Amino acid sequence: MNEVRDSSGHFGLFKSLHYLTHNVSVWRLCGAAALSQGVTGPWLAMITMAFASTVTQGEADKLAFWTVILGSSLGVCASRLMDIFQGHLKIAIFVLLVASSAMFLWVLLLEKQVLTFTKGEFYTAVALGVSSSWATPALFLELASEIAYPVSEAIVGGYMIFLANFVAATFYFSYFLPDMSERWSSYWVFGSLTVASILVMYVKDEYNRTLAMRDIIHVSDDQ
Repeated sequence: MNEVRDSSGHFGLFKSLHYLTHNVSVWRLCGAAALSQGVTGPWLAMITMAFASTVTQGEADKLAFWTVILGSSLGVCASRLMDIFQGHLKIAIFVLLVASSAMFLWVLLLEKQVLTFTKGEFYTAVALGVSSSWATPALFLELASEIAYPVSEAIVGGYMIFLANFVAATFYFSYFLPDMSERWSSYWVFGSLTVASILVMYVKDEYNRTLAMRDIIHVSDDQ
Protein backbone atom coordinates (compact mmCIF):
# COMPACT_ATOMS: atom_id res chain seq x y z
CA MET A 1 0.00 0.00 0.00
CA ASN A 2 3.05 2.30 0.04
CA GLU A 3 3.38 2.16 -3.74
CA VAL A 4 3.82 5.49 -5.55
CA ARG A 5 4.65 6.39 -9.11
CA ASP A 6 8.33 7.11 -9.36
CA SER A 7 8.07 9.83 -12.00
CA SER A 8 5.07 11.85 -10.84
CA GLY A 9 4.67 11.11 -7.15
CA HIS A 10 1.09 9.92 -7.70
CA PHE A 11 -0.25 6.88 -5.90
CA GLY A 12 -0.22 3.60 -7.78
CA LEU A 13 -3.43 2.01 -9.04
CA PHE A 14 -4.34 -0.11 -6.03
CA LYS A 15 -3.54 2.51 -3.45
CA SER A 16 -5.44 5.06 -5.54
CA LEU A 17 -8.55 2.86 -5.59
CA HIS A 18 -8.24 2.26 -1.86
CA TYR A 19 -7.97 6.01 -1.26
CA LEU A 20 -10.91 6.86 -3.52
CA THR A 21 -13.20 4.32 -1.87
CA HIS A 22 -12.30 5.45 1.65
CA ASN A 23 -12.35 9.25 1.26
CA VAL A 24 -15.79 10.53 2.24
CA SER A 25 -15.56 13.79 0.29
CA VAL A 26 -14.50 11.96 -2.86
CA TRP A 27 -17.38 9.51 -2.45
CA ARG A 28 -19.88 12.34 -2.07
CA LEU A 29 -18.50 14.29 -5.00
CA CYS A 30 -18.20 11.32 -7.35
CA GLY A 31 -21.62 10.10 -6.25
CA ALA A 32 -23.10 13.50 -7.06
CA ALA A 33 -21.38 13.46 -10.46
CA ALA A 34 -22.71 9.98 -11.18
CA LEU A 35 -26.26 10.86 -10.19
CA SER A 36 -26.33 14.02 -12.28
CA GLN A 37 -24.55 12.67 -15.36
CA GLY A 38 -25.98 9.16 -15.24
CA VAL A 39 -29.65 10.12 -15.56
CA THR A 40 -29.98 13.31 -17.61
CA GLY A 41 -28.47 11.90 -20.81
CA PRO A 42 -30.44 8.63 -20.76
CA TRP A 43 -33.63 10.50 -19.86
CA LEU A 44 -33.21 12.83 -22.83
CA ALA A 45 -32.48 9.87 -25.10
CA MET A 46 -35.74 8.22 -23.98
CA ILE A 47 -37.86 11.38 -23.93
CA THR A 48 -40.15 10.15 -26.71
CA MET A 49 -41.15 7.23 -24.48
CA ALA A 50 -41.93 9.42 -21.47
CA PHE A 51 -43.74 12.04 -23.58
CA ALA A 52 -44.95 10.02 -26.56
CA SER A 53 -48.08 12.13 -27.04
CA THR A 54 -46.14 15.41 -26.82
CA VAL A 55 -42.68 15.02 -28.34
CA THR A 56 -42.11 13.57 -31.80
CA GLN A 57 -38.83 11.92 -32.80
CA GLY A 58 -37.94 14.87 -35.01
CA GLU A 59 -38.58 17.34 -32.20
CA ALA A 60 -36.52 15.19 -29.82
CA ASP A 61 -33.59 15.23 -32.25
CA LYS A 62 -33.68 19.02 -32.54
CA LEU A 63 -34.05 19.39 -28.77
CA ALA A 64 -31.04 17.13 -28.17
CA PHE A 65 -28.95 19.03 -30.73
CA TRP A 66 -29.59 22.43 -29.19
CA THR A 67 -29.18 21.04 -25.69
CA VAL A 68 -25.70 19.78 -26.60
CA ILE A 69 -24.81 23.19 -28.03
CA LEU A 70 -26.13 25.01 -24.95
CA GLY A 71 -24.53 22.56 -22.52
CA SER A 72 -21.15 22.82 -24.25
CA SER A 73 -21.27 26.62 -24.26
CA LEU A 74 -22.33 26.76 -20.62
CA GLY A 75 -19.59 24.31 -19.67
CA VAL A 76 -16.90 26.38 -21.40
CA CYS A 77 -18.16 29.57 -19.73
CA ALA A 78 -18.28 27.93 -16.30
CA SER A 79 -14.78 26.52 -16.70
CA ARG A 80 -13.44 29.89 -17.81
CA LEU A 81 -15.04 31.64 -14.84
CA MET A 82 -13.45 29.11 -12.49
CA ASP A 83 -10.06 29.88 -14.04
CA ILE A 84 -10.62 33.53 -13.16
CA PHE A 85 -12.24 32.99 -9.76
CA GLN A 86 -10.21 30.09 -8.44
CA GLY A 87 -11.16 28.25 -5.28
CA HIS A 88 -14.93 28.30 -5.90
CA LEU A 89 -15.49 25.00 -7.71
CA LYS A 90 -17.87 23.64 -5.10
CA ILE A 91 -20.09 26.71 -5.29
CA ALA A 92 -20.18 26.60 -9.09
CA ILE A 93 -21.12 22.91 -9.14
CA PHE A 94 -23.79 23.43 -6.50
CA VAL A 95 -25.36 26.38 -8.35
CA LEU A 96 -25.49 24.46 -11.64
CA LEU A 97 -27.01 21.37 -10.00
CA VAL A 98 -29.63 23.42 -8.16
CA ALA A 99 -30.49 25.18 -11.43
CA SER A 100 -30.81 21.82 -13.18
CA SER A 101 -32.98 20.44 -10.37
CA ALA A 102 -35.21 23.53 -10.51
CA MET A 103 -35.67 23.12 -14.27
CA PHE A 104 -36.76 19.50 -13.84
CA LEU A 105 -39.19 20.58 -11.15
CA TRP A 106 -40.57 22.91 -13.82
CA VAL A 107 -40.79 19.92 -16.19
CA LEU A 108 -42.75 17.93 -13.59
CA LEU A 109 -45.15 20.81 -12.93
CA LEU A 110 -45.77 21.15 -16.67
CA GLU A 111 -46.11 17.40 -17.11
CA LYS A 112 -48.70 17.13 -14.33
CA GLN A 113 -50.41 20.29 -15.63
CA VAL A 114 -50.00 22.09 -12.33
CA LEU A 115 -48.74 24.80 -14.68
CA THR A 116 -50.33 25.35 -18.07
CA PHE A 117 -48.45 23.15 -20.51
CA THR A 118 -46.88 24.76 -23.56
CA LYS A 119 -44.25 23.18 -25.77
CA GLY A 120 -42.12 26.32 -25.63
CA GLU A 121 -41.89 26.22 -21.84
CA PHE A 122 -41.37 22.47 -21.83
CA TYR A 123 -38.49 22.59 -24.33
CA THR A 124 -36.93 25.54 -22.49
CA ALA A 125 -37.07 23.72 -19.15
CA VAL A 126 -35.61 20.53 -20.64
CA ALA A 127 -32.80 22.33 -22.50
CA LEU A 128 -31.81 24.44 -19.48
CA GLY A 129 -32.13 21.52 -17.05
CA VAL A 130 -30.04 19.07 -19.04
CA SER A 131 -27.44 21.63 -20.17
CA SER A 132 -26.92 22.88 -16.59
CA SER A 133 -26.13 19.32 -15.56
CA TRP A 134 -23.91 18.74 -18.60
CA ALA A 135 -21.90 21.88 -17.77
CA THR A 136 -20.55 20.28 -14.58
CA PRO A 137 -18.31 17.30 -15.62
CA ALA A 138 -15.11 19.33 -16.03
CA LEU A 139 -15.76 21.07 -12.71
CA PHE A 140 -16.46 17.76 -10.97
CA LEU A 141 -13.23 16.27 -12.32
CA GLU A 142 -11.21 19.33 -11.35
CA LEU A 143 -12.48 19.42 -7.77
CA ALA A 144 -12.26 15.64 -7.36
CA SER A 145 -8.65 15.71 -8.61
CA GLU A 146 -7.85 18.46 -6.12
CA ILE A 147 -9.37 16.58 -3.19
CA ALA A 148 -8.01 13.16 -4.18
CA TYR A 149 -4.43 14.29 -4.85
CA PRO A 150 -1.95 12.53 -5.05
CA VAL A 151 -4.28 10.16 -6.92
CA SER A 152 -3.81 10.59 -10.67
CA GLU A 153 -6.42 12.64 -12.55
CA ALA A 154 -6.79 9.75 -15.01
CA ILE A 155 -7.79 7.35 -12.24
CA VAL A 156 -10.16 9.90 -10.70
CA GLY A 157 -11.79 10.46 -14.09
CA GLY A 158 -12.11 6.74 -14.75
CA TYR A 159 -13.66 6.24 -11.33
CA MET A 160 -16.24 8.96 -11.96
CA ILE A 161 -17.07 7.56 -15.41
CA PHE A 162 -17.52 4.07 -13.97
CA LEU A 163 -20.01 5.31 -11.37
CA ALA A 164 -21.88 7.41 -13.93
CA ASN A 165 -22.15 4.45 -16.31
CA PHE A 166 -23.43 2.25 -13.49
CA VAL A 167 -26.16 4.80 -12.67
CA ALA A 168 -27.01 5.15 -16.38
CA ALA A 169 -27.29 1.38 -16.83
CA THR A 170 -29.57 1.15 -13.81
CA PHE A 171 -31.71 3.95 -15.22
CA TYR A 172 -32.01 2.26 -18.62
CA PHE A 173 -32.91 -1.10 -17.07
CA SER A 174 -35.62 0.61 -15.03
CA TYR A 175 -37.60 1.04 -18.25
CA PHE A 176 -38.39 -2.66 -18.07
CA LEU A 177 -40.42 -1.94 -14.94
CA PRO A 178 -44.18 -1.46 -15.45
CA ASP A 179 -45.19 2.18 -16.14
CA MET A 180 -41.66 3.46 -15.57
CA SER A 181 -41.46 5.35 -18.84
CA GLU A 182 -44.81 7.04 -18.32
CA ARG A 183 -44.83 7.90 -14.64
CA TRP A 184 -41.51 7.77 -12.87
CA SER A 185 -38.55 8.66 -15.10
CA SER A 186 -38.89 12.43 -14.69
CA TYR A 187 -39.27 12.01 -10.92
CA TRP A 188 -36.10 9.91 -10.93
CA VAL A 189 -34.14 12.67 -12.71
CA PHE A 190 -35.45 15.38 -10.39
CA GLY A 191 -34.71 13.25 -7.33
CA SER A 192 -31.21 12.35 -8.53
CA LEU A 193 -30.31 15.98 -9.19
CA THR A 194 -31.69 17.04 -5.81
CA VAL A 195 -29.72 14.34 -3.99
CA ALA A 196 -26.61 15.29 -5.99
CA SER A 197 -27.01 18.91 -4.86
CA ILE A 198 -27.28 17.81 -1.23
CA LEU A 199 -24.18 15.61 -1.52
CA VAL A 200 -22.15 18.50 -2.94
CA MET A 201 -23.18 20.65 0.02
CA TYR A 202 -21.40 18.26 2.37
CA VAL A 203 -18.20 17.95 0.33
CA LYS A 204 -15.15 19.39 2.05
CA ASP A 205 -13.49 21.27 -0.80
CA GLU A 206 -9.75 20.90 -0.32
CA TYR A 207 -7.26 22.07 -2.93
CA ASN A 208 -4.50 19.58 -2.13
CA ARG A 209 -3.09 19.46 -5.65
CA THR A 210 -2.80 23.24 -5.91
CA LEU A 211 -1.10 23.48 -2.53
CA ALA A 212 1.33 20.70 -3.48
CA MET A 213 2.22 22.45 -6.73
CA ARG A 214 2.81 25.71 -4.88
CA ASP A 215 5.13 23.95 -2.44
CA ILE A 216 7.09 22.46 -5.33
CA ILE A 217 7.40 25.88 -6.96
CA HIS A 218 8.55 27.45 -3.69
CA VAL A 219 11.20 24.76 -3.20
CA SER A 220 12.41 25.27 -6.77
CA ASP A 221 12.60 29.03 -6.26
CA ASP A 222 14.55 28.61 -3.01
CA GLN A 223 17.08 26.40 -4.75
